Order: sequence, then C-alpha cells, then structure tokens
Amino acid sequence: MNERDDMATSEQNARQRLIAFTEHLLEQTENGRMTWESANESDTIFSFSGPNSSVVIKPVRVDDRSGYELQLLNERGVIVSNLRSGWYADRGLLGTQEPVMRPHSWNGILVRLYEEARRIALNVDSIMDDLLATLDEPNGNADSS
Repeated sequence: MNERDDMATSEQNARQRLIAFTEHLLEQTENGRMTWESANESDTIFSFSGPNSSVVIKPVRVDDRSGYELQLLNERGVIVSNLRSGWYADRGLLGTQEPVMRPHSWNGILVRLYEEARRIALNVDSIMDDLLATLDEPNGNADSS
C-alpha cells in the first residue's frame, strides 16, 4: 500500500467514524437525551453544546440540491470536522449507462437528525400539546367558524 492509499483509507475511516457519531447523535436525540437549541435568529441552525465542544446541524446547498451539514466545533468554536449531504454518479453495473445521481448513505441520517433537532429546539411537541388541549376544552378558544 502506498502513501496515497494510506491517506484514502485514513479519510474513509474518519468519515465512517463521523457517520457512526452522527447515528449516535440521532439515537440519543430520539431517546430524549439531548437538548438542541436554535443557533440563529431564523431558527434554521441548531446546536448542542458539551462542556468543551459543540455540534451544529444546518441546511446547505450542495451541487444545487438541498442538503444538511453537521459540524463539530472545538472549545474555541473552530470547525474541526464536518459531514455534509452528498450525491454520487452511479453509471450502472457495466459503467456504460448515463449516470444517475444517488444520495450518499448518510444523507438520510442528516435529514432525520435535523428534523429531530428542529423539533426539540423549537418546542414543537409542547406547542402541539397546548393547541390540542385548547381544542379539547369544552368551551375552548377553538375557532368554530
């Protein structure tokens, strides 16, 4: 194995570790073990902070497509690693077909994590519960027109 192959293997290992980390974040978020907060005024970027680092998930445009990016930040707020939605050209089994753009395997994980982080940061469940309680009141404030 040459130096170039070693570097490619190292990058693949780093990416696989980042994907596994993102899957773990999703699992912990779905289990209610993480508290996400809005990180900007337009409520489109969400963050979770630990004592010495943080993670951010945000929407991005990638190759003229909508996607998401997960960023790991150190204690100074410097991005030290990231995982971004992406697509690759699939040319079929023989490589002779017109390429079809296919999403990378981690795209779905990023979508789900973003949706869950948004739900938590914007307190969507509580808002829905409040509205349902209002609708269920016998003389509630529900508009009957």
